[in-house]
Amino acid sequence: MNTNMKNDVFAKTLVGTAQGPFFESAQAKQTRLVVESFFTLLRARAPAEEIAALFSVIFAWEVPQKSLLTPWSGVIKGRAQIIDFIEQYRALATPKRFALVRIMVEGDNAITMGELDTVMNDTGEAYRVDFAFHFVVREEAIVSLRIYETTYPLDLVPSP
Repeated sequence: MNTNMKNDVFAKTLVGTAQGPFFESAQAKQTRLVVESFFTLLRARAPAEEIAALFSVIFAWEVPQKSLLTPWSGVIKGRAQIIDFIEQYRALATPKRFALVRIMVEGDNAITMGELDTVMNDTGEAYRVDFAFHFVVREEAIVSLRIYETTYPLDLVPSP
């Protein structure tokens, strides 16, 4: 076997796996752990206080303007507002499907992408929310969370 060919295959393998958690820095691993904990708690419908505890005492959480699924938008300040936000969302909507498509981490930054199918409790209307979250994690706590979303009626979602 040609030695150059063997090295090319090995190089391609390393390049192909360099994005995985094995090659992450200690900071990136900590960021991933906190972000994964956030989504694990959300999926499990954990008490809002447990989710709020993942945030630093001083943080910025920006909810999209004019979101169909939340009663208010803008910057959330303080853990009490996180708890209130989560509890209001849970009272207004019931998630039917949640798919976390991707988590990308570099240092203290993480970008997550996913889809949420949810039903409004008062009307029964179903919506798909495509989202991206940008987290900044420092000292094992979320210091910034910015949410980007597109929401549209579920009956308009094309079938695969």
